[in-house]
Amino acid sequence: MNEDCKDCIYIKNVETRLTKVEGVVEGLQKDVTETKLDFTANNEQMKNMTSTLEKLEVKIDRLDNKIDKLESKPGQNWENLIKTIITVIATAAVTYFISK
Repeated sequence: MNEDCKDCIYIKNVETRLTKVEGVVEGLQKDVTETKLDFTANNEQMKNMTSTLEKLEVKIDRLDNKIDKLESKPGQNWENLIKTIITVIATAAVTYFISK
């Protein structure tokens, strides 16, 4: 720059400020890059969590079906017992009448 420049102080001031701004912009670019990487990693984690939740949902449905079957089993056993008692009584009655 020219020594007798009356605006030289302003130009130096602008250069200093511009250098600071460039440094800030570089820092922001790094932050944006890191944020993108974090977002990508978080997105992948969300996909994994969604997949895991879907698998858990299937397993819960299977367990629910098994519980329903177990809960209905005592009723089935009671019905089988009643059928057996009726069969025994009917067989005994038939046998009694045949033997006379």
